[in-house]
Amino acid sequence: MVQAVIAVKSQLLLQCTEQQFDELYSSVTLTCEEHGLDAITLPRRRRPPPRFTGNADAHHSDTPQAHYRSAFFAVIDSAVTQLCDRFDKEKPRVETYLSLENMLLTGAIDEQLCITYPELASTNLEVQLPMFCNSYTFDTVSEAQKLLQNMVPEVRSLFFPAVEVLMRLLLICPVSSCAAECSFSASRRLKNWLRSNMTQQRLNAVSVCHSE
Repeated sequence: MVQAVIAVKSQLLLQCTEQQFDELYSSVTLTCEEHGLDAITLPRRRRPPPRFTGNADAHHSDTPQAHYRSAFFAVIDSAVTQLCDRFDKEKPRVETYLSLENMLLTGAIDEQLCITYPELASTNLEVQLPMFCNSYTFDTVSEAQKLLQNMVPEVRSLFFPAVEVLMRLLLICPVSSCAAECSFSASRRLKNWLRSNMTQQRLNAVSVCHSE
């Protein structure tokens, strides 16, 4: 996961240049002309509240290209900042995910981490995980996931049920899944004051349907 974040950040930073924006703007302009779409124009000028600007006049771009250039760089800066903030190794949630990932990839059991998750504490992970690592070769969580998915269900449930539980924890961890982020923002709309009697089971089912 950390390598993926680093790769995404490096690609975003490569896009954060004047040349990349000019190429993107020219491509969009050409596409509009080819398909007969409206040309790119400046949005309607809006006067911001005085508490933001004071007595000074608000800044307005003179051309559409200048307006969207600032928005282009702002989006990239915001994305890079969010990646650095959300996937900081020193934060507890990321540290926990990396510990789970390291336990799966190396086969070394972290007893303290297993105590934190009742799902792992009640399984024979210390027996099944080393057997899984010795029987199969994998370097990433995705490769381990494909190995489990390609197994016959009876074999997976008989020999590696604890490894499957660990894999499920990694896949549904909010740090690695944007579906968890969407579910929090959607819960306010799904369970409002008109649906205050909705049970937890129904809320979970509705949230999954809404997110997916």
